[in-house]
Amino acid sequence: MSYVWDNDDNQYHLGEKLTWVTACALFLDSKKMEGMSEKSLYTYRNVLDRIAKHAANEAIPVQKFGVRYMQTFLNTRRAGQVGDRTIQQDAIIAKTFFTWLWREAYFPNNNMERLKPPAVRKAVKPKIAPTSSEIRTLVDGIDKFWSDEHNPSSRFRSARVRHFFRTRDRAIVLLMADTGMRISEVFSITLDNVNLPILRITLERTKNGTTREVPVSSALVSEALEPWLAVRNSLSVDCDRLFISELGQRLQPRPWGRQLSKKLTFAGIDRNLTAHTFRRYASTVHDQIDRDAAKAIVGHKSEDAHRMYNVQEWKRIVEVHEAAGPLADILTSVPQVKEKPSQSRVVK
Repeated sequence: MSYVWDNDDNQYHLGEKLTWVTACALFLDSKKMEGMSEKSLYTYRNVLDRIAKHAANEAIPVQKFGVRYMQTFLNTRRAGQVGDRTIQQDAIIAKTFFTWLWREAYFPNNNMERLKPPAVRKAVKPKIAPTSSEIRTLVDGIDKFWSDEHNPSSRFRSARVRHFFRTRDRAIVLLMADTGMRISEVFSITLDNVNLPILRITLERTKNGTTREVPVSSALVSEALEPWLAVRNSLSVDCDRLFISELGQRLQPRPWGRQLSKKLTFAGIDRNLTAHTFRRYASTVHDQIDRDAAKAIVGHKSEDAHRMYNVQEWKRIVEVHEAAGPLADILTSVPQVKEKPSQSRVVK
């Protein structure tokens, strides 16, 4: 045997000829007992087999395999066009393996103590935001998407249902562009959170775990929210959310995001815009007027913004929001497609 079991302390002790196979088997059995998933065990086994084969080709026993040999192995992997993230994973698994052998007293020293897994540079994604022209085109595209004149496939839906979707999606897009709300925040709004007379929507539970009061522009109220509320309030549903599905249920961000992609394609916008990019648009527009008020409006969390938000008067925030006019170049040029709803109900 290449290892010996000591009955006195119930532990394996290193023999002079501990092999790679035995060492890997002991390590993987231990990880399995600790509850490591089968997927992770499969990954660990493959990486360790690859390292063991490399060591066998160089005639390096597991006891002698140190940082220098591991770096040679990683360089070989890199020469094989393996990605940086995979190289990093191999190094982390090797370090975990040898650290375990050392902690379990199979080795007197940790062979990989000085090994530093190579850092992986995260790909910097360009931060894009829609232009006012693109938002205007999208809103116009939503109107046309639900018009049987411009989109013949929509004729299979009743006029009332088309009016429901057109008014709702129009309001969601313009609300995001106007306030910079996250899509999850938009769908968390309840009817009780909406106070249109003072141009305010209250977000009770934001991503940062705080309550935030968000101003809305008078243009958004008259052109989008009031028309949607007229449709929303005509329905008999139990859901208390401001925005609901055709069946009267709460909307979910991902499915609606896929629908947004369809509307962008229909409108001829080929840039990779998502719901979150509208947050960047609103933040940029407001920041050009007043940076502190912009942070309060979109809810960027920092000590400075938090301190400012607690002392800034609500009237000042509303004034900045109105002066910025996020929808000024959008609603003035968007021809609304009006269609008389039929008598059929969306939600029964």
